[in-house]
Amino acid sequence: MAANALTVEGFQASAVFEELNKRLLQFPELIKKVGGVYLFDLKAAGDKRAKWTVDLKNGSGRISLGEVGKADCTIMMKDSDFISLMGGKLDGTEAYMSGKLRLKGDMGLAMKLNVLQEYKSKM
Repeated sequence: MAANALTVEGFQASAVFEELNKRLLQFPELIKKVGGVYLFDLKAAGDKRAKWTVDLKNGSGRISLGEVGKADCTIMMKDSDFISLMGGKLDGTEAYMSGKLRLKGDMGLAMKLNVLQEYKSKM
């Protein structure tokens, strides 16, 4: 995937998805550990919205800008909260209980977000 193909201006999350994309190439076992498709629907300042699809189910996996295919789990949150979540500063359960993280679909898959956090922390 071309550099910056996952970047959306005004979204700090862009860097996380770019880095996760690199990690997916380095750690193909992520597919077996997760086995699902996420859609991240994030909101930044000024009500800007952007979506990323993280496919950790099919083939060798893929991270795409936008909504691609059918997601097993949709995560909706603010861009800044997503950065805190992936950086380990915000607990996923706490975020869900406080309304900072909303989800549709497979709750069990949402619980596997910690796998992505672990690989993000290896960066």
